Amino acid sequence: MPGFENAQQNQVDEIVQAMQIELVEEDIEQHVAAEYLYSQHISALVPQCPPAEATECDKECWRFTLNPITDNCFWPPKRRSPQRIASDDAQECSMWALSMYESEVQATRAYTMLAKNMKNIKKAIGDHLARGLVTCSDGKCMPANRKGHFDFHPYVDADFANGFQVIRALP
Repeated sequence: MPGFENAQQNQVDEIVQAMQIELVEEDIEQHVAAEYLYSQHISALVPQCPPAEATECDKECWRFTLNPITDNCFWPPKRRSPQRIASDDAQECSMWALSMYESEVQATRAYTMLAKNMKNIKKAIGDHLARGLVTCSDGKCMPANRKGHFDFHPYVDADFANGFQVIRALP
């Protein structure tokens, strides 16, 4: 019965095709771990860097920069001053992150406090305030502290820095 065999084969073909589609969809849904910009420096830190509480985030943030903004405005403290010594791995991890603030007011307040203790603050971290966005595809954010500061760990291919714009000079 050639017609019966063809009907069975058609059913098998439909099932196999459906199975292949499901497998392809599963492969697409699997999340690929992103590489951090400073992975070579942070991968050996214990227990992990960035810490487990760091999450991908979509948020507006503020950062101290120069005017005009240059590439080194987005260097972490450890890259700016490699001689800095961390007291432990958690501090070392933080030194490879970018400092950001949740609001303009919090950033300005922090800058004023830092300026009291840093003679060369304008050269070290900038003299202007920039605003920008970081997204889930840019990296991971630590939870902000009570002063609105948070560490941001960028991914290798993140392009968030181009979205930052200077909004004003700092006091």
